Amino acid sequence: EEIYLYEGAFEFEVVKELFLKKGIEPKKEVFYQALSLQKRIFQEKYAHRIKPFEEVPELLALLREKGKKLALVTSSHRDVVERVLPEEIRKHFSIIVTG
Repeated sequence: EEIYLYEGAFEFEVVKELFLKKGIEPKKEVFYQALSLQKRIFQEKYAHRIKPFEEVPELLALLREKGKKLALVTSSHRDVVERVLPEEIRKHFSIIVTG
């Protein structure tokens, strides 16, 4: 359960802290191999399921027309955002902050 407090935190130092609390010394290279595997599995099995609500592009365009500056903040890694979020939506954001 404790790991869910760190949902979206994919940095080695965060994972290391969790493992050390359990008396396990994690290896950096194993962490990055696991992260790479997790990204590959996500891309192969789940990325295609992510679809924005059809109203989103129109809503974002309307907000921009009204002079609103939009930002997207997500715990997802940039490469994941670029793969699953269409340019049609990304183009409306002045800034995108990723995990």
